[in-house]
Formats: sequence, structure tokens, C-alpha cells
Amino acid sequence: MKKRIVLLLVVVFVFTACVPTEEDPRLAEIAQCLTDSGAKMYGAVWCSHCTAQKKRFGSVWDIINYIECDARTNKEQAKICVEEKIGGLPTWEFLDGERLEGNQDPEFLAKKVGCEPVINI
Repeated sequence: MKKRIVLLLVVVFVFTACVPTEEDPRLAEIAQCLTDSGAKMYGAVWCSHCTAQKKRFGSVWDIINYIECDARTNKEQAKICVEEKIGGLPTWEFLDGERLEGNQDPEFLAKKVGCEPVINI
């Protein structure tokens, strides 16, 4: 019986992992609003939390103002990370100088910078 339950859980997990999920249509608006507000994210290619943050934005990630802190990937941007004394990754920085470390919810970030909520009627 336990083997059947484990097998069922594995099948459900594999199925849900393989089925493409529909991306939230508000993400493009949120990403653009964050960029327009001057918000930026510092991260690194090797940072799993940064990768998770990027995945939260899906296909619109490229809209985000992103600074790569790994010198092997981008030496010029990595210098900015050192100059700005970026510690934990990812770090979100806002125009007023406030910083938030860690993976953040896109809607929370939108509210943080004063983006108007999208209302679907």
C-alpha cells in the first residue's frame, strides 16, 4: 500500500512539473513598472535564490533592471556590486536607497514602488 502511495505521489509530481503553467499576464506590467521606478536587482548566475527570483518573473525577466555580481560573467557590473557593498543575493534596491535581500514576491515589489494594481474585469 505504501509503495502505491509513493508511486502515485511521484507520478503526480512528475506530471505537474512537466505541464507548462500559464504565466500571470500582470507580470509584464509589474516588471515594466519596477524598471520605470528605478528599482534594480543585484544577483549572480550561481545564486539559486536569484534563479528562483528570475523564474518568478518568467518570460518577462529581461525587462527587469538586473546587475550581475559575478565578475566571471560581467566584470563591469561586478564592480558596481562591490562599490555598492552588496551583501546577500538577491538584493533589490529602490530609488530611495532602500534595499531588500532575498527572493521577493513580484506583487509585493510592485506595491513597494507604487505600481497601480491591474484590475481584470
